[in-house]
Amino acid sequence: MKLSSIERVHSITKQEFVKHYVKPQKPVVKETLTKDWDAYKKWNLAYIKEVAGTK
Repeated sequence: MKLSSIERVHSITKQEFVKHYVKPQKPVVKETLTKDWDAYKKWNLAYIKEVAGTK
């Protein structure tokens, strides 16, 4: 089995994504995808414990 590393990007335009990853069917990790999501700021261990409890 031949393994290769997967590229990681912090930001990328739609055009770059399509050209470099979609068309060649190459995987990529978008590292900052969720930074502007409300859940990214709200959902942490303290919040989970508050809404779900400890059991």
